[in-house]
Amino acid sequence: MDKIIQQVIKSEYKARKIVAEAHEQEKHLAENIESKIGKIKEEILAGARRKAEKIKTESLQYANAKAEEIISEANKNVSRMWVKFKENRDFWVKSLFCKILENGK
Repeated sequence: MDKIIQQVIKSEYKARKIVAEAHEQEKHLAENIESKIGKIKEEILAGARRKAEKIKTESLQYANAKAEEIISEANKNVSRMWVKFKENRDFWVKSLFCKILENGK
């Protein structure tokens, strides 16, 4: 009978030891999983940051190019206006002067 009790006690001890080892392995696996999840999150975030930075850079380049086009076109228009002004200045002054004189009569 003592042998049976000792066998039961040994079995209980082994079972507790196995359960404790299983809990320890579970804890270790959970820590590893958390660590891997953290690394994966960081990789995803780093990739997203790189992509966002690339999009930002491309958008700024596009905006700068468009701004340069608009400024260039505006400068051309101003130049054309000055040419027209210089070509027609004397005519406009004479015409305005004549209208003032006509209205003064």
